[in-house]
Amino acid sequence: MGSNRIESVTVVVPVKNEEANLPICLSALKRFENVVVVDSGSTDETEAIADSFGAKFINFEWDGEFPKKRNWVLRNFQFTTQWVLFLDADEVVDDEFCDELKSKVGST
Repeated sequence: MGSNRIESVTVVVPVKNEEANLPICLSALKRFENVVVVDSGSTDETEAIADSFGAKFINFEWDGEFPKKRNWVLRNFQFTTQWVLFLDADEVVDDEFCDELKSKVGST
């Protein structure tokens, strides 16, 4: 599976109380080397689910002002990849998408 890995893209999944959707979303991201779940105060099992899939979990406390999760993580997280892909927890990528993405951005 090494040659199928996507190393040049970090997938960021902004969440709040997404225990129902997150396992399906994260299970489809196994080809991505870097997955980050940015949470804003979930009270369900979101953090444990992220951990079980090996995703980096970041707790974000929104103060009602700018920036919200997406902009905050872009400004404050140290990305090690050239590209960042945002997905909602109810979105699921398939192999065709991953193959196309890898062909466009490369693996490193």
